[in-house]
Parts: sequence; C-alpha cells; structure tokens
Amino acid sequence: MKIIKIPFIVIFAFVLFSKSKGQESLKLPRFSLLGVDGKTYTQNSFSNYQNIAVIFYSNHCRVSQKFENLIIQLSNILANNKSNLILVSPNFEKAILPDEKAYSDVGDSFQEMKIR
Repeated sequence: MKIIKIPFIVIFAFVLFSKSKGQESLKLPRFSLLGVDGKTYTQNSFSNYQNIAVIFYSNHCRVSQKFENLIIQLSNILANNKSNLILVSPNFEKAILPDEKAYSDVGDSFQEMKIR
C-alpha cells in the first residue's frame, strides 16, 4: 500500500466509513445527492464498497484547490482497495461572499462543480 502524507488541514474535513468484520454493509447516514455525472446517489449506492471516504470540498476555496492533486491520488488508492471517495460540496452558492470568490476561477454552483 502506498502511503501519502495528508496535511493537517484536510483531516478536519475527512470522514471514513468502514465495514466491520461480519457486517453486511456500511452503516451510512441516509442521503440523496445529485452527482456531477447526472446520477442520484444514496447510501445504498455504495453498499458494495469496503470503505467510503467523504471529503467536504469548497470549489471556490484556494485551500481546497491546493489539495486537488492529493484528493485525486487518494481517490486512485482507494479505488484499488475496494473503497471509494465521495467529494461533497456543503456550500450554498448564493451565500458565498464575493470576496471569498476572489481566489477562484469558478464558484460553487452545481454547474461549476462539474468544471472542477
């Protein structure tokens, strides 16, 4: 297994759900989210995975943008280990102040999430 050093800033926004021995499926909270691929995902969409990592990501945030390559690496590692990574934008695009968007070429709308 390849080891990646994860900076402290990412730790607070990273949640991992894992199957316990003998557990049939992951115990995930109920949710229904539209993905940038046009599919709607629920907790049942991930029942075949051993682990699910969830990262809360702000598309407009320059700190989040600095971790894009790390997130891609982590996603590739997890995919090779019967695991998956879910990236969730917790932002409501109209609540973001204009000066918060000063560091980004895109905002946090659903359409702009597809770009990044």
